[in-house]
Amino acid sequence: MGGAPVRRTGKYAVTNEEYEPERYPSSCNGPCYFISDVANEKLVDESYKHKEFKLEDMYVTGVLRDENSIPIFGIPKGQFLCQHLGKKNLMHSDVVYKEETVEERMWKAWELYGPGGEKN
Repeated sequence: MGGAPVRRTGKYAVTNEEYEPERYPSSCNGPCYFISDVANEKLVDESYKHKEFKLEDMYVTGVLRDENSIPIFGIPKGQFLCQHLGKKNLMHSDVVYKEETVEERMWKAWELYGPGGEKN
């Protein structure tokens, strides 16, 4: 997370025209992240002001998020890595179940934290 140098050559290269600063802001990386409705609306609005580049995680959860001062809250490391933008009450134990598939865990997280969910 955060402060990674911008690569100007190689597979993950981003040109100065795409993104001028030499370091990226803090961001989320895969396999998933949850975004609150309020944060999502701010990200969409901000996207009209910035040229998109190919590193979508960095673009959305780094550049666009940073412009709106949307906080990142990490879920502790485990089998299921996620970050959440804009809300503090995500609990790792609510989401991680080793016997479940990734799809089952995603649905469980949606039921807990999606619209109308127990933790929303």
